[in-house]
Amino acid sequence: MQNKRIIFFLLVLLTALGAAFWYFPQAPEDNGLEIDTSVYINLDDVELVQGEAGREKWELIAKKSKYFKEEKQIKVYSPKFNFYLKNSTHEISMHAPIGTANPEESEIRLWNGVVANYAGNKMTADSMYYLGKDEKIEFRGGIRLSRKDYLVKSEKASLNLEKQELSFQGEVKVYLGESI
Repeated sequence: MQNKRIIFFLLVLLTALGAAFWYFPQAPEDNGLEIDTSVYINLDDVELVQGEAGREKWELIAKKSKYFKEEKQIKVYSPKFNFYLKNSTHEISMHAPIGTANPEESEIRLWNGVVANYAGNKMTADSMYYLGKDEKIEFRGGIRLSRKDYLVKSEKASLNLEKQELSFQGEVKVYLGESI
């Protein structure tokens, strides 16, 4: 009788071990494919603001974003970027489908069709880079700056924020007239 109990106990133990191996999968084989281990946090309704000496320099607003901790970078979707110039009552307002922000480095990048507005002027570009340490905003690709009586086209434009000076490079063309 005691042998039957031992045999019964061993059968139950073997069945439990078999079920455990079947239920809990084994570690996958190393097939040479790397697994993306980057960690991000989804954030909704993000508003980043940066300023100095009691004056707001810029703000970035986005309904959806992802914060990548290792890169210290925020990927923003449908962002709106406002930059406030010194000694000016006007702001530069921009929006694009996608962008990134690195608040620690004071860098903002927008791409996939940037639209910027300033005091009645409209600029479109493929991408925009705000470089806080250099005090400039660079626009790249398919630049079009327009108002009702002129149009400027180029491949690159740079706005020196300290001097409040806008310069164009690469196949610059200027069109003047009432019907542009």
